[in-house]
Amino acid sequence: MNIIYKTLIDAFGKCNMYGYLKYFHEGKGVELDRKTFELSVGSAVHVGCDALWQGKDIEDAVCLAHEEYAHDLAESDMFGDVEATAAKEIQSYQLDVIEAILRIWAKRRLPILLKEFEFVQSETKTVVRMTDDLGMLAKPDAILKSRFDGRYVNWSLKTAKKYSLDKHPSALIDTGGLTEAIIAANAVGGNDLKKISGTAMEYLVVGEVADKENVIFHPGVIGWRKLNENNGQYEYAWRWTFENPDYDPFGPKSTYHNPKSRSLSAKEGWQRFRARDYPGGIKAWVEDLMEGKFTPTHQDPGVELVIAPTAYHRTEMAVTRFWKTMLYKFSRIFAMRQALNEGMVSIEEAFPMENTSCLRYGKEYRCEMWQICHEGTDPLGSGKYKRRLSSAEREAMRK
Repeated sequence: MNIIYKTLIDAFGKCNMYGYLKYFHEGKGVELDRKTFELSVGSAVHVGCDALWQGKDIEDAVCLAHEEYAHDLAESDMFGDVEATAAKEIQSYQLDVIEAILRIWAKRRLPILLKEFEFVQSETKTVVRMTDDLGMLAKPDAILKSRFDGRYVNWSLKTAKKYSLDKHPSALIDTGGLTEAIIAANAVGGNDLKKISGTAMEYLVVGEVADKENVIFHPGVIGWRKLNENNGQYEYAWRWTFENPDYDPFGPKSTYHNPKSRSLSAKEGWQRFRARDYPGGIKAWVEDLMEGKFTPTHQDPGVELVIAPTAYHRTEMAVTRFWKTMLYKFSRIFAMRQALNEGMVSIEEAFPMENTSCLRYGKEYRCEMWQICHEGTDPLGSGKYKRRLSSAEREAMRK
């Protein structure tokens, strides 16, 4: 049976040639011989959250997440040409971010979710048969059951580089959420989409590496401190620039007399430091951060780091339309793959390239298949690409 899933669907949605190279070329598809280190952080956070859903304590969850990151580091040259010392610095920050965001989520959101929902299952792969030779696979991050009306919610976790609510409307057409809603209905709802009340998106902010430093400016791992000369103790802050609590929107327009924001000052002795150097390490830093002990005390760091919009409901019509579209589209795609393998059509006829996806915002964001499509690079002979491994093959390698 041919199986479709989110990343496969997204690949062919981007470009037919890209989808072919990524998933069909030489039988398995090819990919660049490295995984981005940003993606590895997201994978590790997913593992940690899954452990927490399964009832493990936060220390075990952090340990498992760090192990997942280490596996990715061992399997792929994710840092590419990054200088060795710089790579180690970035790795140390990413490990700190993974720990910090898991501790923040466990303290901030998990208790609220467990009060509203009963945990049913998580990270369970399920295939729904579409036709005799086509199936749809998804692995919902978690399926939750409402304690109020008994309906189910597909909980979907995303990691984000920075705080933003702009992405949420696009979640309505996210293929991951659509496939997971279908799988959730099949797994626990008796194939009745009405029993799936919606999808709850959760965005955890993990930051990104700064442009000019090997640093991740994230409140969970970077702070500021100054020594109080009167008592010999440090004062701490989690933001350098913050909202002015005394700002009067109807007051003077002068930014000097009525500033919207305030900043710490190096002249006053404020210096940057890593949360791992806080007494008690990241664990203690996060505890005190969430309890509002650091400047600015009038702003809530949890609001900026854990974004949990109201769960949204997809209409049955929207899911049905998606199902029918995927059935038609991928029946044709797999038929064209067979025709190509039998020499009945050329690759250009079967999977025409769409140039609109080759470049984004300049050469730094070229499609990963650029060298194959536009420079004639031999996918497997150049050493720049490798045969794509399925998730089952990756899991087998780890064992």
